[in-house]
Amino acid sequence: MKTKYTLGGLFLFLLLGLSSCQKEEQTGASVEGEPLSVNFTLGGSAGLVGRSASRADEVHSAEEKAVKSLWAIAFDDADGQSNGNNNVSDTDKFYRAIEITIPEGQQSAGGLKFSFLLGKVGFFNICFIANPDTKLVEFFEGLTANSTVKNFKDHITATKACDDKDGGLLMTSKFYSVESSWTTPFTIDKVNLTRAMARIDVKNNVKGMNIYQIDFINRAIKTRLYSNATSLEEGIKLETKQYTKENLGSIVADGVTLYKELIYTYEQKANTNVEEDKTKLPELKIYYTTEMEPTVQRTHTIKLVYKGEDGEPAQSVGLKRNYLYTVTLNRKASNIDSSIDIIDWNKGTEIGVGPGEIGGGTTQPSDTGNGIADNPENGGKIDIFK
Repeated sequence: MKTKYTLGGLFLFLLLGLSSCQKEEQTGASVEGEPLSVNFTLGGSAGLVGRSASRADEVHSAEEKAVKSLWAIAFDDADGQSNGNNNVSDTDKFYRAIEITIPEGQQSAGGLKFSFLLGKVGFFNICFIANPDTKLVEFFEGLTANSTVKNFKDHITATKACDDKDGGLLMTSKFYSVESSWTTPFTIDKVNLTRAMARIDVKNNVKGMNIYQIDFINRAIKTRLYSNATSLEEGIKLETKQYTKENLGSIVADGVTLYKELIYTYEQKANTNVEEDKTKLPELKIYYTTEMEPTVQRTHTIKLVYKGEDGEPAQSVGLKRNYLYTVTLNRKASNIDSSIDIIDWNKGTEIGVGPGEIGGGTTQPSDTGNGIADNPENGGKIDIFK
C-alpha cells in the first residue's frame, strides 16, 4: 500500500486540512479523522557536521547530503513499544509505504521539521529511505500485509548508480519505534540518514607526477541495504569504472593535487584473508606521466589492503558505507608509496579500522612504472620525478 504526502513546516491546521484531499488524489480513499502521527527532523548524512560547523568544515558537499525524495516504510509493532528507539522484530508485518515529497528549496533538509500521517492508531516500527530509484519504489509498492521485516531486510537490494547526484545519493535509516495517536503527534527528535556508499578521494603529493586516468577495479554497483554486503556474496555485482582526464577534475593547493567528490562505491566488506578474496579486491589503477618524460605513460596500482606486520597476512581495508577514504600518493626515495586515511563521512572524525590500526595504514603498491627509468646515455638509471 502506498500513500503520498507533501512535507512542510509543522503547520498542523494546514496539514490536517489538506491531507484528506491529498490522500483522495493518491488512493481514492477518505482520511477524515486520521491522526497526524509522526513529526521528525532529518540529520546524519542529510545534516551538518555539527550545529556550529561552517560550510568549509563539512566533509560532505551539498549534493552529497541532498534529500530529493523520501519514503517511510512502516511495520506494525507487535510488542507495542514506542520510545523512538529500534525495537523492531523480524516477525513484524508490513503496514504501509509512505512517499514524502520534499518541497522545492528544502532538499538540504538537515534540521528542518517535517510531518506525515500513518492512518491508524497503534504502534509501528518505521525506517526511512531517501533518494530511491524506480526499482526500489517498485519493491516498496510490492510489499504486502504478509511481508515481514525479515523478508524486507533479506530482499531489499540497490542497483541505483552509487554516484547519482542528480537523483540524490541513496540513504537509509535505522528503524524507529513510534506510537500513532488520535490526539498527540509522536515526535522523533531526529531521523539520522546514512549514505549507502563509500567515497574515495585521491591526493597526489608526488611532484612531477601528472595523473590522467584512474581505473576503479572491482567497484561494487549492487548492494544489500539492510544486510552486510561482501564482494564474495552472491548477487553483489562488481565492475571496472574509468575516470578519464575529461571528468577527473582536481583541486590544486600548495603543490598537492586532490581528486575529490568523484569516486564512489557501494560497500564491500571483503574477507580479511586477502588470499581467499584476491580476485575480488578493490583496486585503484593510476595512469600518469611525468614532467621529465611527458610522452611515457605509466601506471601505479594500489590494492586496498593493509600490509601484514611481523609475518601476519595482509588484510583487506573493507570499504564500508558512509566512510570517506583518502588515498595519498607520496614520494619514497625514487618510488611511489601509498597510504590511506579513513574518516566518518558525516562527522569528519578519524575511524579505527582494526585492532591497533587507525586510518593511515599503508597499502601494497604494484607499480609498473616505479619512478626509475633507463638512461641509455650512460647505461645507468635516472629518477623521473626529479
